[in-house]
Amino acid sequence: MKTGVFLLLSLVLAAIECPAQSTVVPYDFSTIAGQLVDSDGFGGYANGTNGGAQFEYPFGIAVDLLGNLYVADSYNDVIRKMTHVGTNWVVTTLAGQPGVAGFGPSSTQSAVLFNEPRGVAVDGAGNVYVADTGNNLIREISTNGSVTTIGGGTTNAGYQDGNGLIAQFDYPLGIAVDNSLTITSGTVYVADTYNNAIRKLTQTGNSGIWDVETLGGTTTLNYPGGVAVDGAGSIYVADTDNNVIRKMTPEGVVSTLAGSPPTTDQIFDYYDSDIPYPSQDGTGTNAGFYFPYGVAVDSASNVYVADTYDSEIRKVTPQQVVTTLGGEPAFEPDDTVFPLGGHADGAGSAASFNVPSGIAVDGDGNVFVGDTFNCLIREGVAPVVQVVALEVTQVIQDWNNSVPLIEGKQTNVRAHLQLPSVTNLPVIVSGALLYGSGPNGPYPDSPLNPINSGGSLDVQTANASNILRRESFAGTLNFRLP
Repeated sequence: MKTGVFLLLSLVLAAIECPAQSTVVPYDFSTIAGQLVDSDGFGGYANGTNGGAQFEYPFGIAVDLLGNLYVADSYNDVIRKMTHVGTNWVVTTLAGQPGVAGFGPSSTQSAVLFNEPRGVAVDGAGNVYVADTGNNLIREISTNGSVTTIGGGTTNAGYQDGNGLIAQFDYPLGIAVDNSLTITSGTVYVADTYNNAIRKLTQTGNSGIWDVETLGGTTTLNYPGGVAVDGAGSIYVADTDNNVIRKMTPEGVVSTLAGSPPTTDQIFDYYDSDIPYPSQDGTGTNAGFYFPYGVAVDSASNVYVADTYDSEIRKVTPQQVVTTLGGEPAFEPDDTVFPLGGHADGAGSAASFNVPSGIAVDGDGNVFVGDTFNCLIREGVAPVVQVVALEVTQVIQDWNNSVPLIEGKQTNVRAHLQLPSVTNLPVIVSGALLYGSGPNGPYPDSPLNPINSGGSLDVQTANASNILRRESFAGTLNFRLP
């Protein structure tokens, strides 16, 4: 006679002295480059290693396939490059003249002028793309050292699609490139902030001519500050003044991934110096952001957000679950809307930021942050996952029994596993696992292949109204615990 079992997602392994675990896993944040602002709130300019370097309001940040970082050092009017050498980060100036804002035609890296660049992206070939915000232009820094304008025919603000040399932008902040971009073809996406639009720049062949079009119109977004694109071509937008994260199809169809726009009353409260948009973890529209500017996406389509006025780093899963990886919101003592940031390294809420505006994520899930008002570059290291193996010898669970119990053995102990109502926890299962139909099924009724080849199984949280049940299984379960 078969017996049922809950497949448990978050574990309390009290019998083996393993503490209760939460699926909200904080990142460990540290400062990797720059010097904290002076008493007047200003940074500086210096190339160097780690804390020997200086920035002046670093905004956008990008990471290439080799792990090099690129920073839009906004108030220094330059693009910086950070190279990881051993345990150190070496900061150099990639392009621009420090402290000299301006514009000139096509030029070289050392001679080119920018005007408060805010966005930066890098493609698979190593070409760097810049949202030259104060000039209302999109620039390309090629691997051969040349700098060209690929979008915008004039530094005057405006709105026009078409040939890149006649197109116009208005205060573009964010920029991203797709994963297929090479030196001869691909797509660049721009958060054209004051035009309330996402612009798409496409180059065909090796002509060097780019075409500019608008995705999704100009009526949905409200001063979008950041943009990212995943491997499937989906576009993610930090819709800054709406306090939401948007998702767009390649065709420009817009949906809300997380967050809710402010109501009319909240907008008036904002101007009355209340705090209308507190940080809030949750799912979809139940989550809250406060003027998010930066957005990045990893290979699994998890979205990372620089929640700027909350001074937090957030994560949004493809299932729209929002969690906080680091930082904690703080405001002026008189409850004005202006954020009161801080600076502290540490894990989760022990870390603090001051108006972080740029964010990037590497292939290992580590995040890099342009901590703008602190004039620092920060790194958040992804948590290491611990694997606990439990050899299952007997399953005790009646369908009507509300207390699940697995009797197993690991160094001759008995483990009790409990099920809380929390978010996803990846579970890697090895051995044979039979899916039963159960009262909440149906589920596939065939064995799960052994995971010797590195496969994995992701399941959603079960709760009282939606319990994921298994009728029988045998073998060894490996639970991934943070």
